[in-house]
Parts: sequence; structure tokens; C-alpha cells
Amino acid sequence: MHLFETNKPFSDSRLWQLQRDYYTNAGIKAWRNGDVPHYITNNPAMAATYAEIIFGFLRDRARIAPHQKENIYLLELGTGSGRLAYHLLTHLHTLCKNAAFEVPPFTYIMSDLSPHNIAFWKSHRKLKPFLDKHWLDFACFDVNASDEINLQVSGIKLTKGTLKTPLLIVANYLLDSVPQDLFYITKKKVYDAETVLTITGDYNETMTPADIMPQLQANYHKLITDPTTRYSENALNLLLEYYRLNIDKSWLLFPHIAIRCLERLRSISAGGFLLISADKGRHQLPDLDYNEPPQIIKHGGGFSLNVNFHALISYFASYGALSFNTRQHHESISVSALLMLEQPENYIETAMAFRNHAERFGPDDAFRLKKHFTRNAYELNLVQMESCLRLLWFDTNMFKELIPGLLMLAEDATPKEITNISMLLYEVWNNYYGIGEEGDLAFDIGSIFYQLSCYKDALFFFERSLEVHPPDTAVLYNMAGCYYMLRDDERALKWIDQTFKLNPEHEGAQRLLKELSEVKK
Repeated sequence: MHLFETNKPFSDSRLWQLQRDYYTNAGIKAWRNGDVPHYITNNPAMAATYAEIIFGFLRDRARIAPHQKENIYLLELGTGSGRLAYHLLTHLHTLCKNAAFEVPPFTYIMSDLSPHNIAFWKSHRKLKPFLDKHWLDFACFDVNASDEINLQVSGIKLTKGTLKTPLLIVANYLLDSVPQDLFYITKKKVYDAETVLTITGDYNETMTPADIMPQLQANYHKLITDPTTRYSENALNLLLEYYRLNIDKSWLLFPHIAIRCLERLRSISAGGFLLISADKGRHQLPDLDYNEPPQIIKHGGGFSLNVNFHALISYFASYGALSFNTRQHHESISVSALLMLEQPENYIETAMAFRNHAERFGPDDAFRLKKHFTRNAYELNLVQMESCLRLLWFDTNMFKELIPGLLMLAEDATPKEITNISMLLYEVWNNYYGIGEEGDLAFDIGSIFYQLSCYKDALFFFERSLEVHPPDTAVLYNMAGCYYMLRDDERALKWIDQTFKLNPEHEGAQRLLKELSEVKK
């Protein structure tokens, strides 16, 4: 066991620097390798919720300021892989294309601390159409410190007082990873939690954050503090004092860094901001009482905590902000909206979109259903699989769970079922935003088309597979089989030959070559 850190205020703990170094250096690999869980917050259902709320906001702006021509900026903090942004913009494009009003001009800004992530987005072919439409820009932004947004495509700099229109901020599964303070409150007294970190195994200076984090163990010492002078900002002190008076006995996370970030962003626009955030957290005061020390959930070289949404909401409510939160408790994730705007009650379309797409049936509901469908995938028939994929916005993750069942049932599909499944397969493919993870979606889709006897469609996807992945005998052999079924013997022989180059003993290719020879006789 190694003593890694002793008696540091929680927000100054080396935990945060380890995490910062991990995400900065790992870049897209943090998501590609599956170290950081991201499905629940980056799926099409989550993106649809964001897009619908954003579209409601754009509709409100078109009504409130019909002659305002200034661009509206939508800033996503800690974009990560870019998958959410792609799904969100795709959904928003459909909404705007069919809008019955003149949609205000806007730019979606994907931002991150890691330059590796930004380089990945710039080269991603799925984002290019949005760049061509001037809907998209990129920025390097540090939630802990940045006070301006430098757009890398347009060259525009957004600084204090730049904007008149409100800034829209997306914080998706981000606030749980931003430094926070930790207090212990009991008997109307407030104690700072000072962190003691130990490494349970061996330690040496060459270890990376991904080596260290799984072995870290946190304990806390309590040091009494005066809540009325704890921060330089009086509003933060007033909030901490409120908790002292209203919490009986509990450990309390206090998101002062997130609040300061929002204050800096607020200064950029005279119109204020709309924050939409999805995360695991607590919105009600009773949920903040009688809590044990926070559980640090580790992901590779990073970690996450619950978010004290109540603090964010209470802080900005003192300045006139309005908030929307789901009334029901959620198992995994909940969505919140904070309207730090002039006359926020006038944003009726935003409120309606939140109620319909976050509260009535939201991302957490979709995630629960997805888990149910996954557990029962083999019991679904083709019609039920189709409904499942439509409900989850043609989610590729859900599709992968259905592949064995689709392959088994495809051969006996009726003409109508073939038509419907074919449309679904193209929707799934168009919805796919690859990050270089394991698996070959194009091959999987091509295999289902092969089973449906849709050989031209199958060839299209086998060709897409070869564009991204190294040649594989399964792909090459299936291409030969498609051409054989299409009576194109010359091309069938070509792909049989390619199969033999990788595996001269491939039994399927040998049988197919024999059948071709017999046909020629």
C-alpha cells in the first residue's frame, strides 16, 4: 500500500489531475476501448431529447425575436467522441427541414479539452455535411478555466459581451466529472472534507492514470469551516449557509467549479443562457440529506460522481432563472434544463418540448426498454424487432443485440417484411457514427441482406466493410456468393480467388468454385 496524497481539499485532490491527464492523452481511445461507459448518454434517444428541446428553444426565439438575425450558438461542453453531437444534429436537421417557421441561424460548437478529440471530429466523414451547411464548428474549451470560445473553423472569438442572443449550453454526462468541493454537515456545522488517497497495490513513477485509478482508495478528514467566508463569491457562501441550516446530517458535494464555468459563459451573452444537462444526480433537497461519503465510480483513468443539481438550480434561481426537472425518480440518468434568460416563462415551446421528450418519455425510459429488449432479444419476431428499432431511433447498439435473431428469421421473411427490414437496415447504417470500436457493422448488415436474398444490397455493405476493415475471408467469400447468386460468374471467380489468397483451404470457396465449374460444363 502506498500513500498517494494526504489532507488535500477534495476539489484540489490529485484525483482530478489524474482524470484530466487521462482524458487529454487518451483522446478518442477512452471511448473506443470501452473504458468510459458512454452508450447511455450518447445514444439516438438521448440525442433526440436534446434536439427536441433545442428545436423548442429555436421556435421560441423565432417568436420572441422575429427580426433578430444574430447567430445562435449551441455549445456542447466535453463533447468526447462526438457521437451525441452527430445524432443530435441529424435529428435537428430533420426538424428544421420540416419546420413551419423561419428557423433562426445557429452554429453547434463541439468543444473539448483534448486536441486529439478535436482532430478526430475534423476528420470524421459523418460530420462533414454539417460543416458544409455551416452548422458546425469546433473549439478547445477548459471547463475549469476558459472564459472565451475560439472557433476553429470560422475563426470567430466569443468573449465577454460578444453576444446579444442567448447561449445554449449542452452538458451531457459532463458535470459528474468536473471538480467539486465536499463537505460534511452535522449539528448545524460545516466541515471541509480533506482527501487522503492510498494506492492499494505497488506504485512507481512510470504508472499512468489508467494504472493508478483502479487502485486508488479515498478517505476523508473533516476540518471545520465557516460557510459565510468559504468562497470569494458571496452567492456561493449564501448557498453553503443555506445547506448548513437545512441539512441535518450528510456528506454534500458542492459544484462550485461548474457554477463558475456557467458564470463565465453567462458573461459572453447579454441574453443569458439555456443549459440542458443529462447526468446522474439529485434535484431535491431531501435527497441531499443523510448521505454517506460519495462513491467514486471509476472508468479507466477517469471517474464520476453524482451531480448536485439542486445547488446549480438554487444558485441561478437567486438571479431569476427557471428550471425544468423530471418529477419522477430515474434509475440511471435524468435530464434538467436551466433557463437563465430574460423572462424565462415566455419560453413555452422549450417547456413543452421538455415535458414531452424528457419527462413524459425520456432517455432513461428508453434505456430501461433497451435493457428489456436485450434480455428478450431471442423471443422477438421480425415485426417486434422492427418496432423496437423504430422506438429506439435505429440505435446501432440495439441492432447488434438483434443480429442473431434477424439472421435466423430473415430467410423466411415475407415480401412485406423484407421491404420493411431493408428500410430499417439502411436507417441503422445511416445512423451509425463509428469511433473505431470493435465489430464490423457493415458486414453484419450485409449478412442480413444476404439472408434476405437481397444480393445487391448485401454487396453494397460488404464493399463498405472492405473500405474500413482489412480483407477478411468471411467478407470476400460472401461477396463471391452474392455474385454467384446474381449469375455474374466472372466476378464470383474474382472474389473466390481473393478468398483463396487469404486461405487456400477455405472450404466454402472450394465448394462454390466446384459449383461454378459444374455450371460451366
